[in-house]
Amino acid sequence: MYHKRLNIVLCGIGKIGRGIIAKSVLNAGHTLTMLDVNRELVGLLRDAGSYTVCSIDDEVNYCEKVTGYKIFLMDTQEAERALCQADLIFTSVGVNNLGSLMKTITPFLLKRISLSQPPIDIIFCENMVDIGIFISDILKNELAIDPGNFKGQVGFAGGSVGVVVPPPLDPLYLIKGPYEDIHIEENALITDIRIPHFIPVKNFELCIREKLYIYNMAHALTSYLGWRLGYKYVDQAFSAPEIIEDVRSAMNSVVQALANEYNEPFQELHEVAVDIENRICNKQIRDTIIRIAEDPIRKLSYSDRLVGAYLLTQKNNIACDVILKGIAAGFRFDEPSDPSAVQINSFIKAHGIREAVTAFTGLQNEEPISKIVTYYQAFEAEDRNKNVPG
Repeated sequence: MYHKRLNIVLCGIGKIGRGIIAKSVLNAGHTLTMLDVNRELVGLLRDAGSYTVCSIDDEVNYCEKVTGYKIFLMDTQEAERALCQADLIFTSVGVNNLGSLMKTITPFLLKRISLSQPPIDIIFCENMVDIGIFISDILKNELAIDPGNFKGQVGFAGGSVGVVVPPPLDPLYLIKGPYEDIHIEENALITDIRIPHFIPVKNFELCIREKLYIYNMAHALTSYLGWRLGYKYVDQAFSAPEIIEDVRSAMNSVVQALANEYNEPFQELHEVAVDIENRICNKQIRDTIIRIAEDPIRKLSYSDRLVGAYLLTQKNNIACDVILKGIAAGFRFDEPSDPSAVQINSFIKAHGIREAVTAFTGLQNEEPISKIVTYYQAFEAEDRNKNVPG
């Protein structure tokens, strides 16, 4: 049920945090306190007292001034007070930062419990399955705290965000696609607090797989194939005839695999894929290939967007070699400003592409490894011929 006016805390004021979460919370009429460790950004947003979010595509173009928030550094008394008095907490800090976040806020959560404050949900908008298990492991293994202390008092629920928000040139002016909804892991919630645009879903695992294996997979596939062909922007690459057929084929294969895996209607998932395609192809956003392709060590890893999507199709007996083609293109991504790409290319030079494929993808089956190697070698030959004079 929707509640009138809540005290809501947002931990993490990056582009998703302030561009999607904060805007929706304030538009719904709630009190918002934003917390972060970035002293410069906190100071800038505090002094400005507002910032602008523009939602644009070929049909939509509107800007909103976001104001009325409170903002503090994470390690302050004001942050402690806000967390202890909150009705709902959101995080948007990135999975790699959850350990340090939990180290900071756990004492305040325990204080809430000792003061007999009402139960509270924390919604981790980190696009991750089994976030509750992940947080419990942090509590137990990193903080030496029994997760059972929070049972019935603090809910750890996942959140899935699927909108493009490129890094801003001006921290006070964000541009995003016209998509507002965040899907929430309904079964992990322990309160009945609900907010517009934060949509509880029963099958949250499917929701995350859609995000990772359709949205993120298509984004990465477009970027790695586009990089090879010299495109600068994602929408340009996706529109290229030599790329769009491959990406749509991969998306359709994953949609069929998800439909089989979760016993869901193909048409409903296909409609999700069409919506995702529209978000990726937003010509007004002009998201860069380099930004989407960056960190190939993570994006080529075993459970991530490309290899994970491929394995899902194979589990459901659906041919999808085009994803292997994209993985091979990922190994050709040699942007010198990306430390991850530099590391992969150095490894290839030292050990060869076959060993690199097994090392970075975690694949053991010879068939996909050989196909990736073959695609890579074909790309290598093409690129070499491009650079031959005359």
